[in-house]
Amino acid sequence: MIKMARLGFCIVAVVVAVAVAVAVVTAEASTTSSPADVNAAASPEYIAMFLLPSERQRLQAAFYNSTSGTGARQVQCDHMTLQFDPPAQNNWTKLYGEPHVVQVMVYGNDFSHGQAVMVRVVKGAARSFNSYPHMTVSVLGKNPYSAVYSNFLWERFVAADVLNVTRGDDGAPDSVSFVDDPSAQAWTGVLPDYQSGGQEYYETEANTYLVSSSGSGNYYKGIVCSSRIWNHSTGVCETDKLSQQ
Repeated sequence: MIKMARLGFCIVAVVVAVAVAVAVVTAEASTTSSPADVNAAASPEYIAMFLLPSERQRLQAAFYNSTSGTGARQVQCDHMTLQFDPPAQNNWTKLYGEPHVVQVMVYGNDFSHGQAVMVRVVKGAARSFNSYPHMTVSVLGKNPYSAVYSNFLWERFVAADVLNVTRGDDGAPDSVSFVDDPSAQAWTGVLPDYQSGGQEYYETEANTYLVSSSGSGNYYKGIVCSSRIWNHSTGVCETDKLSQQ
């Protein structure tokens, strides 16, 4: 009888424990957002000129190099950042939906970590807050070589006295040439160790070349929008969602 009582007690305890566990899981499920919702809410906003879907494909075809060790990289070919985590007073909303065109001036490739193209706006009023406006082509995708590395890649070319960047009246890059030989069109070599933003980047093999401004092939069309309301699939800035935020 004692053994039976103990067995009965154990069964009841197990049933209660399972019921409690189910109740806890149910409560968490009812009060926790889905992963997609959590990621959307937690992701910092950025304003950008987003490439139209056909332009993304064209940029990838022109500059993504599946050789030279880029096969394991994350392909980006998505946008030119205008401002990251913008303050409300900057009022970018007045430019949402506005078409812009950028010209690719120079291509840069860190053989081990990422590729990018430096651009300048040739149509539209928006100007990037980045010192070297660019579109990331691909990145390794491992810290510190995320998409933000494109900013530092251009810093490295300039700091190593490889590239000379001249700026227009608006402060944005207007033309690019090579320091050692202004008539040169390309450079391949080693970028030395570099520190920026509290991060150290070790020496790496790299190359860069100037991109011709003639012809339409090196001009890309995009739309100014917030990362929170840009629809990548349709290429539409969904401004009607602003009232929901």
